[in-house]
Amino acid sequence: MNPKVIVQALKKGEVDVAGEFPEDQYMSAKGSKNIQLIGQIDLAYNYIGFKLGHWDAKKSVNVMDNPKFQDKRLRQAMAYAIDTKTVGDKLYNGLRFPATSLIPPSFPDWYDKNANAIGYDPAKAKKLLDEAGYKDIDGDGFREDPNGKKFTINFLFMSGGDIAEPLAKFYIQCWKNVGLNVQLVDGRLAEFNSFYKMVQNDDPKVDIFAAAWGTGTDVDPYGIQQRCFI
Repeated sequence: MNPKVIVQALKKGEVDVAGEFPEDQYMSAKGSKNIQLIGQIDLAYNYIGFKLGHWDAKKSVNVMDNPKFQDKRLRQAMAYAIDTKTVGDKLYNGLRFPATSLIPPSFPDWYDKNANAIGYDPAKAKKLLDEAGYKDIDGDGFREDPNGKKFTINFLFMSGGDIAEPLAKFYIQCWKNVGLNVQLVDGRLAEFNSFYKMVQNDDPKVDIFAAAWGTGTDVDPYGIQQRCFI
């Protein structure tokens, strides 16, 4: 059923059990007398994907020929610029937390409790960008690339739920705060089918995209490697 009406359906007794309860409806359901919320750490995580090249279908190989993100300092800076803790605390009402590895804590026997999240460090992000040669030459607030040319990153983000748009805007603002000009592909959120069509067909308009990965019950991360490569 439509996630937007699931809380009212539960309150009215039209639904007895709702699996995969939408996170953006949590506050509407919290405290309701006839609703009991039961949660657990999910077998999944969200990530930002970078387009580092293209898939050669004839040779079945990844060709890492996109120069835009070859300098890892740019990718690292984009990670340090995002305040993921605030995302979990404010946008998801404390229901999410920063990831530390490809193995989530829902696998307690394999999860590394001592692993640290990258952390929010805009000063370090700016330092990395400076070192990599991304500097604001014309004074417009956005950094040019190492060759002095305008530098824009096209961000594909999926629509759906009340959190999608504010989350996309939050990411873009975080990157803007360190001088990176990030814009939504086509200036808007992408519908579910359009999103995956653009990602899977290697659409040239996409530089980065926000997605999620469900690990399943097998802790082996081989599946995410295949997904990223194919």
